[in-house]
Amino acid sequence: WGYSMGAATALMHASRDPSLAGIVADSPFCDLWQLIQEVCFHFLRVPPLLLRPLMHVVRFVILHKANFDIWQVSPQAHCGASFVPAFFLHGAKDTFVAPDHSEKLRGIYSGEAQRLLMPERAHASPRSDACTARAAVFLVRALRWEAHLPEGDGERAFAGLLAGRGGAPARAPGGGG
Repeated sequence: WGYSMGAATALMHASRDPSLAGIVADSPFCDLWQLIQEVCFHFLRVPPLLLRPLMHVVRFVILHKANFDIWQVSPQAHCGASFVPAFFLHGAKDTFVAPDHSEKLRGIYSGEAQRLLMPERAHASPRSDACTARAAVFLVRALRWEAHLPEGDGERAFAGLLAGRGGAPARAPGGGG
């Protein structure tokens, strides 16, 4: 389960590691350079004409200090080669990474891809029990642990467990009766 930059990392790694059973990408961005442009323009009001030279300096410093190129941080460049099942989450009121990023990524993703747009949620908002339960059911299915889902509606049962209501699944994953 990756959030924001972690989601971007998970999406970029999924194309390289088909052994992954599934990933949850919460509030991912398409491309770091695109995100930087959006944030600088919308929040800092830095005009594009000034941003590019400034970013060349930032890129140079990061290349030499951290030994990686920030312009290669592009989940969208990897989605076409990713076949690991993915579950995209995004807050409808996210003003830092606009929700259209996850919609675009889901659209170009080569593997199974689902998306949940969470109304009333922003970038750093806590995720609801219902959202977490839906992601948990996705992961249980991706891991092929369906036999361990609670009886009845798995999402409702997981939401109940998360809220401290309801019983535990009949068997723990990987364990006996």
